[in-house]
Amino acid sequence: MPPQSFCNANMYNVIILGLAFMFIFTAFQTTSMVQKTVLHSASNTTKQGDGYVSLGVIYTTFALCNWIAPVIIFLCGTKISMIVGGVTYLLFILSFLKPIYWTLYFGSVLIGFGAAVIWTAQGAFLTNNSNSETMSRNSGIFWALLQCSLLWGNIYTYFTFQGKEVISDQMRLQLFAGLSGACGLGVLLLFILRSKVPPPPLSTDEPSMDKLDCSPANIAGVKSTFLRAFQLFKNKDMLLLLLPFVYTGIELTFFSGIYGTCLANNKHFGDKAKGLIGISGMVIGLGEILGGGIFGIFGKWTQRYGKDPFILLGYVVHVTACFLAFINLPHDSAQVESDYPTYFPSRYSLY
Repeated sequence: MPPQSFCNANMYNVIILGLAFMFIFTAFQTTSMVQKTVLHSASNTTKQGDGYVSLGVIYTTFALCNWIAPVIIFLCGTKISMIVGGVTYLLFILSFLKPIYWTLYFGSVLIGFGAAVIWTAQGAFLTNNSNSETMSRNSGIFWALLQCSLLWGNIYTYFTFQGKEVISDQMRLQLFAGLSGACGLGVLLLFILRSKVPPPPLSTDEPSMDKLDCSPANIAGVKSTFLRAFQLFKNKDMLLLLLPFVYTGIELTFFSGIYGTCLANNKHFGDKAKGLIGISGMVIGLGEILGGGIFGIFGKWTQRYGKDPFILLGYVVHVTACFLAFINLPHDSAQVESDYPTYFPSRYSLY
């Protein structure tokens, strides 16, 4: 097969992977942003759990299961692992059709496991379909498609929640039925990924996880894969990365779960507050798409000058955004509806 065919096959996989994750995370990221508000409204009719506790369970399970995710991928391959992970996302979204505390928390544990598997498998799959020249480009394309997920669900959320004080059962059912459909479509797209793509030119010597043997003879390989995860943890570079990892986790928690709730609870915005969850999600998505697009289009340029300047730029932008949120939102809006005075009058242009 000529080199051009390699490129076409690998680019096909990158695009399908990005589209699949776009649909799956259209469902999940929209759910993360609205679940605290939705569960608060549902508490009038059923015994339900807390959105923050749910997110805490998700990411705690996610962190713990990352230790065993490489073993699962070793045994099942990247494609099947991503499909299994995608199904756990679908089950979690479906639990909001009739929110009950035990199904919510069980679904949170399930999706935490699925997240560890799907993201570890995604990284291996993307690496298998890239080489030293195309990695930055492929990562940028995937990231831009993934972050489109913040647009579609939040557009619907904005027009549905606009002017509403309480999220009715009918609104909740319509929202999560649609999100479940989007998630299901994403899982179906994972089935049409091409598992057996020949390695592209200049690829690394790392073995492809798509073709690993699952026979009993590979038990030693499973043990080795598990132990390598702990060995990597002791690596000097990995230890240096722990602080940025902790920071990005805090930042993800803030924008995906807390910030939208703060906007919805800010009585200074009046009856438009609930709809602002959707707008904030869309604007965050546009920023993510822009960032991913820049890395995709100017991949060679960023590779030449390194990624440090862009990481520092992102940090400065994050600090600025957090400061604006601090002066624009009531201090207790993360928990309850509030008209508490802010340091600076709440304005749409600042949020």
